[in-house]
Amino acid sequence: MKSIRNIAFSALLTIGAFTAITYTSCNKDECKDVVCNNGGSCDNGTCVCPTGYTGSSCDNEVRASYYNTYKGNGFDNEGDTYTNWGIRYYSVGTDAKTMGMELLTNTNAPVAAMNVTLTSNTTFTINSTVDGDITYTGSGTVSETTTSVTINAKDASTSVTLIFTFNNMVKQ
Repeated sequence: MKSIRNIAFSALLTIGAFTAITYTSCNKDECKDVVCNNGGSCDNGTCVCPTGYTGSSCDNEVRASYYNTYKGNGFDNEGDTYTNWGIRYYSVGTDAKTMGMELLTNTNAPVAAMNVTLTSNTTFTINSTVDGDITYTGSGTVSETTTSVTINAKDASTSVTLIFTFNNMVKQ
């Protein structure tokens, strides 16, 4: 009688262990029903979006949320200060990583316009832009409410670095 109980107990224990191993070794495909657009890829059931896109399915262009005028202050490497100047971001082309940027005086007069390329969803580089005899380059960060920009302006004899922080976003 004991041997039948032992055999039954061993069989039950073996079936339980087999079931537990089989159940826990199943790999569920968490990305099976997930659709990621615009070059996004699925990782553990969540879309990982390329630079320029956001959202649960990578459907939203990040740059569109930055199309505003930002007001703030700045200075340059020559000791000049700039009070209540502005930066305006706007749509340029179809590439989700590119947008236009315009530097504005405190009276909203345009100083220079250039294109920027997002290097991440919150950082960018200023594409080398020639306006007259001045070449502009630089970089910055941007969010829906603030932006910081470093602009290098160089002509044949002078190089000026302008640094701005804009904390007051003004809806366009």
